[in-house]
Amino acid sequence: MGKKRGAIEIQFNWVFIFIAGSLILAVFVGFVNKQSENAELKLGAQIVGNTNSIITQSYVTSDKSSVVTLVKPLEFRCVDSCNSFGCDSGFNIQDTTVGWSTPVQVIFAPDLIDGREMVTWSKDWSVPFRVMNFLYLTSKDVRYVFIDTSSTSDDKIVDFYDEMPKSLKAEKVPDPSTLKNLNNYKVKLIYYDISTTPQLPNGLKSMPVGDVSAVVIESSASKIEFYKTLNTGFSLEGDAYYLGDAPIYGAIFSENMEMYNCNMKKALLRLGKVSDLYLDRVQDLQPEYSACSSIYGNAINSLMEIKNFGDPDKLGSLNGMQQYISEVEDQNQALMVHSCPVIY
Repeated sequence: MGKKRGAIEIQFNWVFIFIAGSLILAVFVGFVNKQSENAELKLGAQIVGNTNSIITQSYVTSDKSSVVTLVKPLEFRCVDSCNSFGCDSGFNIQDTTVGWSTPVQVIFAPDLIDGREMVTWSKDWSVPFRVMNFLYLTSKDVRYVFIDTSSTSDDKIVDFYDEMPKSLKAEKVPDPSTLKNLNNYKVKLIYYDISTTPQLPNGLKSMPVGDVSAVVIESSASKIEFYKTLNTGFSLEGDAYYLGDAPIYGAIFSENMEMYNCNMKKALLRLGKVSDLYLDRVQDLQPEYSACSSIYGNAINSLMEIKNFGDPDKLGSLNGMQQYISEVEDQNQALMVHSCPVIY
């Protein structure tokens, strides 16, 4: 009887030890997980702070490029679904729950910024008055190839290539068929005023589907065509309008047409607010300067037309704004000739 009771006590002790050990392990795992979460949040807060600081600086200074150490890969989204308050857009730190929204910030970037270093660049967008700076973010491991098929000295594709930040992997080639896979995780081909549909170079067909894309700039129509890879060739996504060089670079840095359109809709929201300020200025100046009253009157009409484009739904007719941009430029020049306060 005593032996039986002793056996039961031993079993009970083992059960107790097992339960106690499980509880201790659970507490320890919970502690480790909590510490990991805290470390993740701390790192995330640091990355968010640094990235937002870069964005803020870029909005202040145009034509500025810098190289930033990338602690963790950044995932970027910009969904072509916008309203008067902004768009569904933002960053997420890969493999974490940390992210932040960019509903009104115009940021052109691939959907994944990977590698050790991120390149930032900004350019001014004016139509013709300054609206804002466009920000471009990418990785040093993304390859940008400008296809220069022209033999003339007036070669716009060369100008675009020359203006790219020197810290990027940008190159200019006359024949895309010579391109080889250099193990970049993304490759973007840039064409200008070509008469044929771009073809996926054989040397890049070994890359995963979706990692190679192309844009074709059509200057006569102020339009950009976007191509993605499907199976073994390029497929046309669609086209979108542009005004000025800043949106062209936006197309070059964007992952696809949807992300380009999303950011251009943000830019149009900003255009609506800025043009409203210039409209108020001209309306205040008109009664004060009778010698230039008619010029100001014409400027009011032109600015109202530009203001009407400050709506995300107007992106599809963006090319129609060029007429009013030219009018405001002429009106501004006429005011200078007559020694009256200018529009911008």
